[in-house]
Amino acid sequence: MKMKTYLMAALAFMVLAAGTIWVRGVYAETDGTGQTIVDRLTETFNLNEDEVETVFEEARQERFEGRRQEMRAKMEQGLGEAVNDNVITEDQRQSILDKQEEMMVQREQLREDWKTWAEASGIDFDQLREYRIGHFGGEFGGRGFGGGGCRGW
Repeated sequence: MKMKTYLMAALAFMVLAAGTIWVRGVYAETDGTGQTIVDRLTETFNLNEDEVETVFEEARQERFEGRRQEMRAKMEQGLGEAVNDNVITEDQRQSILDKQEEMMVQREQLREDWKTWAEASGIDFDQLREYRIGHFGGEFGGRGFGGGGCRGW
């Protein structure tokens, strides 16, 4: 029973860590003036802002997926060891992995719900960013939600 509690706590930690890692991409940084790296690249090199944002979003997604796969592999390894040590059963191992995936899907749905609500409410968190409103610990990504550097979502 103690091990189940430990594994569920570890699972929750990993999901939260994935969210933190996801938001901390380079594209989310500003230069202290409120200008994002996308803004600076666009102005400095006379680039199309939408194209630069797309490149940063693709790179962020690749990093996120890579880290997610690494975390899942580590979890699967640890759970495999727990099965081998007869701490949990194979069914329990699979149940934990399934729950982790379910929680990741729920997190993405919350992010989409937040985006839809903000748009429907006419709230532009880009404008509120300098007041640190809408930050929410970076949980929902995007510019204004966690100080992101891309316009829109």
